[in-house]
Amino acid sequence: MKKFDMRSALLGATAITLLAAPAMAQEIRFDGWPDFDSHLNVVIPKYEAATDGAKVTYQMNNHGDHHKKLTTQLATGEGAGDVVAVDVGFIGAFVNEGGFVNLSEEFNANELEDLFVDYAWQQGRGTDGAQYAM
Repeated sequence: MKKFDMRSALLGATAITLLAAPAMAQEIRFDGWPDFDSHLNVVIPKYEAATDGAKVTYQMNNHGDHHKKLTTQLATGEGAGDVVAVDVGFIGAFVNEGGFVNLSEEFNANELEDLFVDYAWQQGRGTDGAQYAM
């Protein structure tokens, strides 16, 4: 059985998400809560160096405020980051209430399924079978 390393998984998922971003705008904002920023300080410079002119910023709020703010942002359709961290306890509700990009359709996310443990992959899948979170 493979040992699960949360830091490596976080960095890997963030890197995968950011690496998929060239199809998106050249300015990307990541929203999360501390201590994501320390991980982003490692990943972002590598991403920016590997892309032509991309700029990644981040906005951190405490855990509870981040999720309340994201709820409002998704309901109004304004203000959410291009990439957001969502706690596993909230992921199902956020995925199924809408507002997230269909990663299966936009970024061929299903090709990455083997890189994730089954339960983590399933948590990001919507009721329509598409992947909305990793």
